Amino acid sequence: MGNLPWGLKDNWKRKLELRDLNITWWPNLGVNYWGITKCANTKIRSHLFELERGRPFEITQEFEANFHFIEREEALSNDCENLTIVRDPVERFRSAWKDLCRTRPARGKLAGIEPDWSPTELAEWLQDVDDSVADVHFKSQSWFVPEELDYELNLEEMASNWPFDFPAPSRERVRPSKTVEADITQKVRLLISHRYATDFQRFGFSTEVAQ
Repeated sequence: MGNLPWGLKDNWKRKLELRDLNITWWPNLGVNYWGITKCANTKIRSHLFELERGRPFEITQEFEANFHFIEREEALSNDCENLTIVRDPVERFRSAWKDLCRTRPARGKLAGIEPDWSPTELAEWLQDVDDSVADVHFKSQSWFVPEELDYELNLEEMASNWPFDFPAPSRERVRPSKTVEADITQKVRLLISHRYATDFQRFGFSTEVAQ
């Protein structure tokens, strides 16, 4: 793993857990959902839960109690259709910065970052943080989805391109958060395009804004 960048916590070295892969199985819907952090993951997963179970989603202390997490190999062989939702890497970065540097600074510290960091400082730090050790909020989207799935939907076009008979989730927020705008400068865009180059290419996002 080599030398860890400044700020990485020891628990980043922990063994990869099944829930980190973030693939949930919904047999009644015939879907495996490959969740990606900061891509409406919580909203979509709770929506699938309500459709699958026929009751409102409630947060419990036992995280796994609400969801059936499975391995990638099982998802690719259980005859259910595989779905993921992806997001423009710049907007995903903006969301992660607002969440972990402003709204939930304690969670950000667990990810190895500081609450007073600017978008530029965070983007610079991420250049040396490989997906193998990065917190789930900062791993590449292609880390979560290493190969092509049945359905890979852009978050901004999810409603219009929804391929299933059951309804798509709305874009309403699950819970309110502090309104903080991130200053995404040209330098930050360039840093994002470098760190997440695979995502831009893999999911067809334009890099023109990051030139």
